[in-house]
Amino acid sequence: MDRKPWIHLETVTPAFIGTSNPQCAEWSAKGIRGQLRWWFRAVGGGVCGGDADEVRRLELEVFGGMATRSDDARASSLRIIAPPIISGEFVAKHGVEGRALDANALAEAWKVEQADRRAVTRRLDVAGRTNPLGYLGYGPIEYDKSVKKSVYSRGRIPERVKLSMRFQWNPEAEGNAKTIFDRALWCWINLGGIGARSRRGFGSLVRIDAAKINTFRDFDEGVRHNVADARNATSAEWTHFTSRTHVFRSRSGYEKWEDAMTAAGAWLIAFRRRYGANRDERIAIRGRDYEWFKSDLRAEVPDRVGFGLPLPFGKSRSGQPLGAAWGEKEGRRASPLLIHIARFGAGNHYVILTHIPARLVRDRDEIHFKTERLNVKSSVTRQQETIVDAFLTDLKDRAKLIEEIL
Repeated sequence: MDRKPWIHLETVTPAFIGTSNPQCAEWSAKGIRGQLRWWFRAVGGGVCGGDADEVRRLELEVFGGMATRSDDARASSLRIIAPPIISGEFVAKHGVEGRALDANALAEAWKVEQADRRAVTRRLDVAGRTNPLGYLGYGPIEYDKSVKKSVYSRGRIPERVKLSMRFQWNPEAEGNAKTIFDRALWCWINLGGIGARSRRGFGSLVRIDAAKINTFRDFDEGVRHNVADARNATSAEWTHFTSRTHVFRSRSGYEKWEDAMTAAGAWLIAFRRRYGANRDERIAIRGRDYEWFKSDLRAEVPDRVGFGLPLPFGKSRSGQPLGAAWGEKEGRRASPLLIHIARFGAGNHYVILTHIPARLVRDRDEIHFKTERLNVKSSVTRQQETIVDAFLTDLKDRAKLIEEIL
């Protein structure tokens, strides 16, 4: 087997990597393989122009598994070695880093012009103070009323923990598959993360060996190299890089990871909170989302499904999450917006936003809210499909908080 050198990493943000014990988190080859397989499909879809059959063939070449025909099944060409690291003792009610922000602080984080400050602050001042880290970490992080703050509810590998892994290859693995794998590895480490809420910045990693990135210019070059082939594909039936894939970096760096996460969370909250309320200063979107939810006339899906499903509106009378589809898949749609916290050099942290748009739901799927069933084919509109674009455009063009890399 071809043995590659050890790859040395470090956690930038806490990682909620699941185990059989929710009070522990573990670094293991199983979790790494799952992430690399997802990124292999994302990169491979761009390289192969969205040809799912060709991507599947290359994926089997690297990771092995069952194919559409039994005689196509094959063993993996790749072995992942990862010395396990298990998180220490879980501390109940351990407070989350960061601070709770009120409406004025959220408006300040959004860099709202003074002329618009009153209207924006009024729209944001509807739910009291919010810790953006708790907002991004919904699930593994909960708000504890007894201590009146956001606390960790699951085990985690904390930030600044050193990790390592190594790959062993069978010699018959072909060149194109290995090229895609190398790009997928780069994208996973520099755009993604590992564990629960990794699409919201948790579980971000950084290389600390010879291949580490020292400046944001190194990062920008890496993005252009590893996502460049996707320019040839214009649309995606499943999640992979296309010409609509975009990567952004915050214009400013932050000294601490929690400051970078606070900024990213505040941007999302300020954009989404009371999105479409009747008093929203954005006249074109008044009467949507929360106003839609309060209405008995639900003619279409709310815009925020573009950020993923199910929606955190509680549960229906049948006990199913609101915004879940009927059937086996329960309506889960991962968010097309990935947040990553990069660390360049000794300690300069940047927010990285990657948008990988694809078809929101299949034509035959249905989404239900309360006791209703909505035919998604006639319900999903351009507005839901482009809500993330609107969020990123606001940040880039109006607030000037992020810079487009690709």
